[in-house]
Formats: sequence, C-alpha cells, structure tokens
Amino acid sequence: MPGRIPKVVVVGGTYVDMAIKCGQIPAPGQSVSGSAALYNATGPGPNQAAEAALCGCQVHLVSKLGGDPFAQMAKASLAEFNIDTDYVLIAKAKNTGIVVTLVDAEGENAGCTYSGANSALLPQDIDAAEQIISDADICLIHGRLPQDAVVTAIRCAKVHGKKVIFNPARPIEQSAREASTLPIE
Repeated sequence: MPGRIPKVVVVGGTYVDMAIKCGQIPAPGQSVSGSAALYNATGPGPNQAAEAALCGCQVHLVSKLGGDPFAQMAKASLAEFNIDTDYVLIAKAKNTGIVVTLVDAEGENAGCTYSGANSALLPQDIDAAEQIISDADICLIHGRLPQDAVVTAIRCAKVHGKKVIFNPARPIEQSAREASTLPIE
C-alpha cells in the first residue's frame, strides 16, 4: 500500500542523561568542577522511538518514568518527535532512570546508570498496551527491562502475529544482581 504510514511500538527503558563536561574525570574521593552540563532524554526506548519517527513511522512508546520533574522533561522531548506517550507510564514512588556521564577535556568519559522507574515496568503495563501492539506493524523490544515485562511484550506481539525485533540485553534484575556482587575495594 503506497502512502501507508508504518506503525511501530517500542518497548524500552527511558532515562535522563546528565552529561557534565569537566577538565578531568575525578579519581575516587576527588571532586572536580564542571564547565558545562547537558540533560537529554535517552535510553533504548526514546532512542529507537525517535529513529523510527524520523523515518516517518507512527510510533508509540511503552516505558515507565518516575514521579519527578525529569518525567515531564522526558515526555516533552518525546513529543518533539511526535512519539505517542500514552503508554509512558508514571511510577510515582520511583525516580526516573538516570545516566550520569562525566566527559573530560580529551573526550574520555565515565558514567553511572540508575534504572529507576524502568525497573517498575510490569506485565500489566504491557497488557494495557495490547491494543496498540495488536495494531502495530512491528514491535521493537529492548531486553534491559524487568524480565516478566519483556516476556509479556514478546508474547503479546506474537499472539497478534506481529514482527518483533528484540535486543537481548540483560534484564534489569540480572544486571542488578551482577552489580551487587562486584567486590568493593
């Protein structure tokens, strides 16, 4: 069908990236001054949704944000790309996922990621989005979410005969367990 706009559903984490430019990345116990700061909505959800929207697709994002001011910033950023955020839900008791990135004068960087509300995406949230998934041409699903939500999203898409592109990143639970077992020096 010429002229038909493809419908894409993206199921993926949403983060706010706080990038700070500094002369050098601080060593443990050290503090340095920054010379610039930038805040952006990022993560597999917004990034894939924006890419699909820029290709002319009708895009719906299924994700979770926290009950903080970063949630409104992230939603406003998504709106700039005409991404439907009806299923970008709010976990009021959580913070929005955050990535803090420090970039030194040579362009080297170091960062820390906090999954925040992304860890609260539930199978019920996917079930609530079943209609948009059933109407989609394709579902892009990122694995760095709670495993139950990922499995539910894949099953829902498959039940409705939708193509799935799956990024098999480690589920949040597995990544959190691995991080908690790292030795502290």
